[in-house]
Amino acid sequence: MIKQVRKINPTRRSISGYYPFRGSESIPYESSLERDFIILQEFNSSVVRVVSQPVEIPFRLGIRRYKYTPDFLVLLSSSSCKGMLVEVKPEIKWRKHWRKWLSKWKAAYRWAKEHDFIFHIYDENRIRGQVLQNIKMLSSFKHGNLVPNHADVAVIRQFFSQNPRRIADYLYLLPNHEKSNQYRLILTMLANNILSVDFNKPITPDSFIWVTENG
Repeated sequence: MIKQVRKINPTRRSISGYYPFRGSESIPYESSLERDFIILQEFNSSVVRVVSQPVEIPFRLGIRRYKYTPDFLVLLSSSSCKGMLVEVKPEIKWRKHWRKWLSKWKAAYRWAKEHDFIFHIYDENRIRGQVLQNIKMLSSFKHGNLVPNHADVAVIRQFFSQNPRRIADYLYLLPNHEKSNQYRLILTMLANNILSVDFNKPITPDSFIWVTENG
């Protein structure tokens, strides 16, 4: 089993801490960008596990030898490869230092290829997009105080089980005094992966949703 090989120490330069991944494992991070990356992976149903500081990769720079530890290893269940070896870095930093870091990144690419992984560099452009905005919006519904009525959940599942349909199409059938609570219930079901939506677009009443497979 792959385990963390480098301990993360608290730093004053950025936000560090532990993220409770799916309530079963605490994953350390060294920046808010790394934390947001973990949040993205947590919501991805294809992700089985995320390992922080997963491996030390030797590389040379001139005549000297070094070891490089990427930020994360992401294990996937439904992919043509085992997963991703990932470096999380703000765009301004990797653009400034890419020549200096190229040797270690080439070593990471070779290691990943040899072990059936893909090496990726994630910056804020790949992490802090619409998908993350939607996940953070839904997080309050996932851990909110709304207790779903099983009968209402069954009706909603039935309505959206055939084809993707707009949220507004369902709300249109309801009395006005029920629309708000039923909309919150739909968002709760999205947050808990019972219903699915295109996370690349803002979630609104005009969003098309459908029942998640095995949801």
